[in-house]
Amino acid sequence: MTDHHCHLLPQIDDGASDVNDSLEICKFLHECGFDTVLCTPHYIPHIGISLNEFTEQRRSALRSVLTEARQSGIMIPTLRLGAEVRLEQGISQISRLDALCLEGTNLLLLELPYTGFQPWIPDEIHNVAAVHGVRPVLAHINRYWKKYSDAQLEAVITSVEGAVVQLNYECFGFIPPAIRLRRLERYGCPIIYGTDLHMPSEFSRVSKNLRRAKSLKIPQLSIYRGR
Repeated sequence: MTDHHCHLLPQIDDGASDVNDSLEICKFLHECGFDTVLCTPHYIPHIGISLNEFTEQRRSALRSVLTEARQSGIMIPTLRLGAEVRLEQGISQISRLDALCLEGTNLLLLELPYTGFQPWIPDEIHNVAAVHGVRPVLAHINRYWKKYSDAQLEAVITSVEGAVVQLNYECFGFIPPAIRLRRLERYGCPIIYGTDLHMPSEFSRVSKNLRRAKSLKIPQLSIYRGR
């Protein structure tokens, strides 16, 4: 399985606080059956850090995890780099935004505004795709079902052909999953999943939601293997 959304890199966002937390998360995900994990720290354009600074911080954080795992002799999943990019108006004008794509792909994980739908959102997603040649992945879309109307979500998901929807496993703990999935399947977009893990204190919740997903035999599509 592939975890398409995880904040295990240390001291780069609100995820793992240090390398020890990172290794605990890696071991947990390995035990859960994940063989590949996308490390997707938050990239928030307006906070002032440049894209080059962010990518260097990301590489350094990954090196520290891999080095400690190797020295400790523990089994961890394959770790690949990515980012969770905050969608802001005008973000399409940032140079080299495609450097934040999920490693080895043209897929860019985008986090929608939590403040509610704004008319510029579909246009900005379209512009990001057109300017940078990327395929948008809409992060944890399940978190917006109560913030955006069905029509607004449809405008977002259909703003660019080929968009991918990412759901957190937490979605299997609330409204019956069949209802959620039917809402998305009507758009014909691929659906991928992620834990969105930030820290070890979340292990119990994630374990419960993973068991629920497996019991429902939810297809586990991977961007690397097609399933």
